[in-house]
Amino acid sequence: MSNNVHGLTVKDDAGRTKAHPLYWVWHEKRKKYDMSPAWDHVGDFVEWAEAEGWEKGDCIRRYDTHAPYHPQNCYVHVRGTALGVAK
Repeated sequence: MSNNVHGLTVKDDAGRTKAHPLYWVWHEKRKKYDMSPAWDHVGDFVEWAEAEGWEKGDCIRRYDTHAPYHPQNCYVHVRGTALGVAK
């Protein structure tokens, strides 16, 4: 997957450009919440999430909801598990 902006897009069989699903997670979090400079670039966010075992359908949640989204304050919440259960 690559492009000149963030390197996380791919063309589908119909030739349409599709972004990595975590791009949209990152984009929405940045619009609505404080985010650490550690995740200023979407690639750093994606790398962290995938290293933590993120799979499509999982969520990124904060341990402390009053603190910014940051690698040390977040975990991957597996869909279908109790809140607060990290992978």
